[in-house]
Amino acid sequence: MSAKYPKRAHKKNQNRHRLETAACILFSTKGHQYTTLSNIADRANLHVQTLYRHFKNKEEITIAAANLVVHDCRIHFECTSSSDSVFEKWRGWVSKTVPFLFSEGISKYKINQWQSPYSLLNDRFLLFLNSGYEDLLTEYLAVEFKVDVTNQDLPRLIACLLLSGNEMVLKTSAKQVISIDDTACYTDIILSKSDDLINKIERIAQSYFRNHELASSKH
Repeated sequence: MSAKYPKRAHKKNQNRHRLETAACILFSTKGHQYTTLSNIADRANLHVQTLYRHFKNKEEITIAAANLVVHDCRIHFECTSSSDSVFEKWRGWVSKTVPFLFSEGISKYKINQWQSPYSLLNDRFLLFLNSGYEDLLTEYLAVEFKVDVTNQDLPRLIACLLLSGNEMVLKTSAKQVISIDDTACYTDIILSKSDDLINKIERIAQSYFRNHELASSKH
């Protein structure tokens, strides 16, 4: 079909990508619970029936949207300097995505989610997204520290620290800003806190691996 009707196949792929992108932005700025399939179709400037031709339900487009973000993160990692540490790559990704999402408009529902005592993981989109991020970070950390990820738990533990740290930053930042209209102030606070936390986690990881290497060299 794609070989016989290349333009049709291209348009179909374009529409799917537009829907996935719209879902990413709405889930991230409005919250998964408060985003409908009609919202996503409207954001992509497509009819909701077009969405149903690509995705059977909200769960399918949620998984696809999370996979798209993780794929974009992998591209970011691959395109940055090979001399950059995983922590620098992750810092760059955070500094790139936070201002973008705020420029798209963070809703009051999302702010309320950050300010609530409950984990951000009650958001279905974030469940899938963080799972993908965890695998990606674990993969790169294992390479950086030259360990076998199947026999060494630390890369995944550090990946979980980075993701939990990201959640903590959002929660503590949400308590400091009164008006969500002050986008510049919000992003500055989040990025500053994020930088500090990533630096701390990097020092913890490097210290552990230095001690691990010393212990290994003695045996």
